Amino acid sequence: SVGLRIYGVDPESKIYAPFRDGMISGEFLQADDRGGILIGKRLADDLELGAGDSVRVAIINSDGRPDEADFTIRGVYETGVFSYDDSSLLMPFSKAQAFANTGGRASAVTMWLNNEEEAEAVAAALQQPEVETLKWRKLNEVLIETFDTAMGFYVYMYGIVILIVAVLIANTLLMAVFERIREIGILAALGMKRRQITTMFLLEALILGIFGVILGNLIGAAGVAALAANGIPTGDMGAAAEGLAIGAELNAEFNPGGMISLSVWTLIITLIASLYPAWYASRQEPVDALHSL
Repeated sequence: SVGLRIYGVDPESKIYAPFRDGMISGEFLQADDRGGILIGKRLADDLELGAGDSVRVAIINSDGRPDEADFTIRGVYETGVFSYDDSSLLMPFSKAQAFANTGGRASAVTMWLNNEEEAEAVAAALQQPEVETLKWRKLNEVLIETFDTAMGFYVYMYGIVILIVAVLIANTLLMAVFERIREIGILAALGMKRRQITTMFLLEALILGIFGVILGNLIGAAGVAALAANGIPTGDMGAAAEGLAIGAELNAEFNPGGMISLSVWTLIITLIASLYPAWYASRQEPVDALHSL
């Protein structure tokens, strides 16, 4: 035996298209089916059940009394979301009402909107003293806050990486200045102004930064493409996250806006880091520079 969450569903609703498309054996429910249910593949594998098998379902009905009935598994689905595939049972909405002795009532009604911006207006229209309307963001408030916190840590990580890049660029350019002291002295002796020497090293830093950003974006895009195609199996971690719609696989997706933003900031920090080496090079006196080793 296993604890389950029972959903009364409208088989014709588009909300349940992922279950309909995820059928791997048997058939989807019919609205007038009085004795059929659907279960997830992981649950079916754990209980060694399949389409056509009979099971006994026990509940506490709306009157607070225990009740049970026999049902036939019409089909087995796989959505890739642990909270549904592991511990959910689907039956027609009318049968669920009769089984739970709720009459014409429902504990919750889920709506699917075509436009996210419509959520505010629909929630306001449905608001009544005896009805509580919750939007997706409110229902998943903990999950959203967790992701927001995680993204905050990513910002700090990005900052640390960019600072490391800036230090490496500054160190590289400073070493280049030390190795080319005589060349700088010759250029200064030939009449190149300090402003021109500074610009030369800033352009060198800009070129290094541009090539680094292009190469980094190409390598990063290849990695994201691989993770988008194959993904990272979540294993038992997804099953342990009760109540959260975590799939069996985490897939990456491209974020062009973030890529452009990080690239621009990297170039800016690179130029800022190159200011000191460029300034140092421009301050070399031709006589001293020509006599250096």
